[in-house]
Amino acid sequence: MARLGVVFVGVMFAGKVTPGIYSENQWYEFFLALIFGGLNGFIRSVIEINDWKLSWHLVSIFAVILNLFLFILVHVGVFNWLGMSIPGFGSVIMGTIIVSIVSILCNHFKGFKTKIEK
Repeated sequence: MARLGVVFVGVMFAGKVTPGIYSENQWYEFFLALIFGGLNGFIRSVIEINDWKLSWHLVSIFAVILNLFLFILVHVGVFNWLGMSIPGFGSVIMGTIIVSIVSILCNHFKGFKTKIEK
């Protein structure tokens, strides 16, 4: 639950500091941040359930790819129903970097290595 909250704050932060990410309403931004946070938290759960022995570096690459995919979905208009838009691809990259750093740090400092790496 803490991971969801931390990534949620990271997505909200990325939405505020990245030029080119537009939302019609802060509630829409809130729901999009919940989607991003939930899917980023899902990475660890899938790895633990499948008992994969992965280093946190490899898991970080998964997080970056997931976040890039999610921001591209916002860019192409999948989340238009939430009033979110990102017209420029530079904003997609910048948002991906911000949210991925938050997700990676959260996974690393939340004890990710103790359960996954052995």
